[in-house]
Amino acid sequence: QASASLALTVGGNQRRNDEYRNAFSTNGILVPEIYNLANAAVAPTTSNSEFHSGVNSAYGSAVVTVNGVWTIEATGRNDWSSTLPKENSSYFYPSVSTALIVSDLFPSLTEGGTLTYLKLRGGVAQVGSDAAPYQLQTLYNGSSNKFSGLPLYSLSNTSANPNLKPERTTSSEGGVEFALFDDRVTIDATYFVKQTRDQIIPLTIAPATGFTATTINAGQITNRGIEAMLSARVMKLSNGFQWTTSLNYSAVKNKVDELAPGLATIIVGSQWGTNIEAR
Repeated sequence: QASASLALTVGGNQRRNDEYRNAFSTNGILVPEIYNLANAAVAPTTSNSEFHSGVNSAYGSAVVTVNGVWTIEATGRNDWSSTLPKENSSYFYPSVSTALIVSDLFPSLTEGGTLTYLKLRGGVAQVGSDAAPYQLQTLYNGSSNKFSGLPLYSLSNTSANPNLKPERTTSSEGGVEFALFDDRVTIDATYFVKQTRDQIIPLTIAPATGFTATTINAGQITNRGIEAMLSARVMKLSNGFQWTTSLNYSAVKNKVDELAPGLATIIVGSQWGTNIEAR
């Protein structure tokens, strides 16, 4: 007789991020080892900034289990982010996963005593991500200096991008779990592929444009690999002593499939005169 269970979840979320930064420093002090701005030998430098952003979310999930051997789960989430342009601020990302205990569905598979347990699983999921605050409009930076007694501002050297899109990461995986010889040997293996498109990254541009940097959605990166674990019960004595050993194996390959049109390389990071580049 078939039986099934169903669990549903729905919800919403509001997240507000408020960040404040204040910094005070001086390049010289009057009396050694008294680290106080009042002891500054030269005029101290001050800076302050603040960042605000928000994300509204709605989500839901459903889990169905059939006869205790087959489980299917589906989820969906939609975010509305303040850091993206209005036409791109809403992005939906779903997921579907399933698991089937084959050894329970076909008990004859375990009758020989070699196979004890067999489970197959798989899933596909997508995740969205927004940008940092204030990437959509080029801003003016205030200065503590004055121009003829008036406030002084300068246009930022970073050109904003009013057409930013959310990042999208799509991943899929398949796996198998099985046990042999009355659970003396167990193996758990997974193969996965993850693909990220429209990554939001800063880009250095020619100063002749009037700016030195901008923010773009760039290309596609693919990560694929395998993870596996082998466990074996080497010894089990009548006094309860048991010795189990495990071996882990993993291999991951990351590839830059494409960048933005006209780009052959992007500097991802730089330190000590060495660049990390995506090519």
